[in-house]
Amino acid sequence: RNGTAGPLRVTMAWFLPSLVAALLAVAVHLSLRRGGGVKKFTDGLSDEETGHQQQPPKPNAVPPLATSDSDSAAARRPYFAIGDLHGDVRCARHWIGRTGLVENFRPESSSSAAPEEDDPEGWSWNDGVGSALIFVGDYVDKGPTSRQTVELVRALTLRFPDRVTAILGNHELELLRDRSGDGGESRWGWGGYHQLAYASAHPAEYLNYLDDVDEKDEFVVDLLYNASAEVYGLRHHSVAKIAPPPARPAGAEALRGAESYYRAYNMVPITEYMEPRHRELVAERLGVFQRAYLDAYRSDSELGRWMEDRPVMHLSPDGTLFVHGGVSGDAASHLAELAAEAAAEEEGDAPSGDGDGDGDDGRVDARAAVDRVNALFRSHAHESKLAEFLDDTPTGRAIDELVTYRGNHPHDHYGGEGACSSLKSILDALGGGVRRLAVGHTPDESVRVSCDGTFLAADSLLGRWIRASGNDYCPGGGEGGGASSSGGEGWRRRRRSAKGSSALEGRELCLFRGGEDVRGADRAVRRGRGDHVDTLKYIVPRSKLD
Repeated sequence: RNGTAGPLRVTMAWFLPSLVAALLAVAVHLSLRRGGGVKKFTDGLSDEETGHQQQPPKPNAVPPLATSDSDSAAARRPYFAIGDLHGDVRCARHWIGRTGLVENFRPESSSSAAPEEDDPEGWSWNDGVGSALIFVGDYVDKGPTSRQTVELVRALTLRFPDRVTAILGNHELELLRDRSGDGGESRWGWGGYHQLAYASAHPAEYLNYLDDVDEKDEFVVDLLYNASAEVYGLRHHSVAKIAPPPARPAGAEALRGAESYYRAYNMVPITEYMEPRHRELVAERLGVFQRAYLDAYRSDSELGRWMEDRPVMHLSPDGTLFVHGGVSGDAASHLAELAAEAAAEEEGDAPSGDGDGDGDDGRVDARAAVDRVNALFRSHAHESKLAEFLDDTPTGRAIDELVTYRGNHPHDHYGGEGACSSLKSILDALGGGVRRLAVGHTPDESVRVSCDGTFLAADSLLGRWIRASGNDYCPGGGEGGGASSSGGEGWRRRRRSAKGSSALEGRELCLFRGGEDVRGADRAVRRGRGDHVDTLKYIVPRSKLD
């Protein structure tokens, strides 16, 4: 009544709700600290809605097999495996760091950082996390930091030779084979495997092998980016070669350029997807690029010697056999023969030649077979021996199949419904020492465990720079350009900076067989070892189809 009640009521009206709100905030804070509220409040929301990027899941160790009292302590220890990296060193660093196996390791290093910046001498092994780390091959091609990826994995194997194993992938095997080629005719039609559009080195990767990079080299890389994007956009990646053009065949003057190359060589050089005024420059520099690339892996180089020393197979203490591609029935039989040879040599007898691979107890010594394969590869991996070894010997042909075979996958495109029963027979043929098969090579959206836990597939699209596919398992951005988790972004960034217009603008190309449009014929690429070449007969401008 004397002028104080009004202000008092206003103050209380403000104070009481504020007090209640403060108490509720304290209660929510305590609940969150106990770990019960984060998932509840953010579950189902996107990163944009939550205002932060959620961390990918912490990596799990390789699933353990059932153990028995006879298993060694090493067989019971957890260990980790990392799938195909394909020239994505940023992704490699990310997952090595997330395993926690290597202390003083810098996973945040830039995509172009050399492993020396990390000082491998300062790395130490965290034995409390796991006993081993296994890389399943395919360190090169498709991404722009293949060299850095190889150098990083090499540094780990040298620093921890008893802990880190890096087996051979088919891309490494083909790279080693390509060293002895002359750039002429080969089983790939013309040139080497590293020049196939669907398997080639990333255009920017070549710059990692040049002593001096100038604006002209950067310009050529931009042109290669644009032309490669045309190749993929037109679905020509089964016939285009990232290679300088070979000599024009006789009578080529009567045909259009791309058609003449295709009729003569079953391929079209990448320069045909560029404006004519740039073709001579690109052909000259691309030849320099690819020679420097192969020279870095010669037998007398550090990287070449390391790659030649890679095991084709690795048998872990728990009985998991790691191989890049897979094991067919024929390969299993050959491994049994090699085990028999090793046993005979150890006993001082000549091999029986019966190929059953049985020891005194009637069981195959799988570890002896694995050691034998690895030793034979290493003794023939020199560039002067490898091609003949792979083409002309049973073990060489078996190694080629071990890094490329896909028939163990229980998937309609590969092994199908019978894959698991076939795998059981293969494991039985390899003896009690092999209890499970683990592979890379065949990608999918995640790692897969199938066939009652006896088959592990580790290629989970960790790095895909060329194809517009991948996942969010690895961080994006970085100096390499684009997001390593969604390969197409790297191409889009470079195409915006490329100079000149498309050489194919206004004249769409198509592939046809017997007059039928077969743009989908590139699916044949996935069926095997180059059999797709015979399915495509001509490549001509669409205007000529009229």
